[in-house]
Amino acid sequence: MKFRLDEMRGIKSGEIPEMRLMIKELKERKRPLHSIKESLNDRINIIAELKHSSPSAGVLAGNSGDRDTIQGYIEGGASGISVLTEKNYFGGSYPLLQEVCLSCDRPVLCKDFVYFEEQVEAAYLCGADMVLLISRVLDVKLMEKLYATVKSFGMEPLVEIHEKNEIDAISSLNPELVLVNMRNLETLEINFQTGMETLNALPASVVAISASGINTQDDIARIKNGTGTGNFLIGSSLMKSKDPAAMIKGLKNVY
Repeated sequence: MKFRLDEMRGIKSGEIPEMRLMIKELKERKRPLHSIKESLNDRINIIAELKHSSPSAGVLAGNSGDRDTIQGYIEGGASGISVLTEKNYFGGSYPLLQEVCLSCDRPVLCKDFVYFEEQVEAAYLCGADMVLLISRVLDVKLMEKLYATVKSFGMEPLVEIHEKNEIDAISSLNPELVLVNMRNLETLEINFQTGMETLNALPASVVAISASGINTQDDIARIKNGTGTGNFLIGSSLMKSKDPAAMIKGLKNVY
């Protein structure tokens, strides 16, 4: 099944009835809120991602179970944990998000293609501290509505962009946290140059996070030296690593 960004809204719409049932069953959140802004306090900060597969990398089973993987991320010094909840292409789920949230004291990001308030509420009840909102798939009014919904639950909205021309589209939000994806979600191609230009164009007030295609210390150094950004979301390379704790420690040790 080939990934098509323009089909995601329809897929998510079909999941809403099931999600409403889950919201009724969960009833209340069982975990305190954690702030990623307060956790990004090192020179190099890593948000480590749990995902079972992706359209670009295929199956990412990892070398251990999810619990051991998360423990490795924490031992390595991850500032936060990202959990893919999209099931069709990334092998994730909201029950997986809940499991991770109940077993870790780091800020947790719900990473999905979010179009509906039910997704935000489910993320909150599962224990997430952040929700990803992707500029490429949301018009301004819907982005503003979902951004406000995330904040109403006390969570932190993380706004994703790829190109610097998207900055104007999110300016009405005055976002505090912006993730710059080095990957174009429509072509799935990685372009560090585009991503770095976008990072450099962000207002100084924004806490910027770089994501996708980050595999080595050289990648970290290139982005850090070229943009000043020291915050990175890393998934596939960590999932493939035999020792994610050691990998995170090595990536954080870049000068």
